[in-house]
Amino acid sequence: MAKNFTDTSRRNDRIAEVLIRIGGVLVIVSVIWILVMISRVALPLFYPPSAKTAATLKLPAAALGGKIVAVGAEETQQSSFILDESGNFHFLKLS
Repeated sequence: MAKNFTDTSRRNDRIAEVLIRIGGVLVIVSVIWILVMISRVALPLFYPPSAKTAATLKLPAAALGGKIVAVGAEETQQSSFILDESGNFHFLKLS
């Protein structure tokens, strides 16, 4: 450094340099942390699929009349539906 710098400006330069280095390290750590979090969320996509029985129930007689085409449940899994081959929906309360 040039000799005409005062001690105050040199000290301020050192403080600024340290703060900039800390900021750079924090940015790098943040980017690495984001990549770790993304990989934790995406990793199960590469596992083989699996399924298990959540509940069993007896179908009402009206739903057993024809061939079942589709079965589904709503998001909260409190009710489900059955679609038969004649196009009728049968709704069941699961809880």
